[in-house]
Amino acid sequence: MSLLGNKYLSIALLIFCTYLFLKPSSGLPSTGINDKVGHCIIFTSLFITWAFFSKQPKATFMFFLAYGCVIEFCQYLLPVRFHRGFELADILADAIGLLIAYVAYYLTKKG
Repeated sequence: MSLLGNKYLSIALLIFCTYLFLKPSSGLPSTGINDKVGHCIIFTSLFITWAFFSKQPKATFMFFLAYGCVIEFCQYLLPVRFHRGFELADILADAIGLLIAYVAYYLTKKG
């Protein structure tokens, strides 16, 4: 069984990312990766796992674009001690990651 399109991996990745997005920033591991690059990588990974699983790339794209907006709104609502907040730049980074993954998905499907 391939990891790409594995529904259990897709679900686990979504749960894990949601957990990371909503926990206090002080509890996050330091990766040395710029926050916006991290958002791009995460959303590229989410799209790829889900698009190959669902075989509906347009719906997957729209779902994760909405998911990124909801996460940012939820971060806005978190207590100040979480050191989280709403950033349009995060949504833009999410969208860039999704676009990269969307193009990669179609290139692999045509090849």
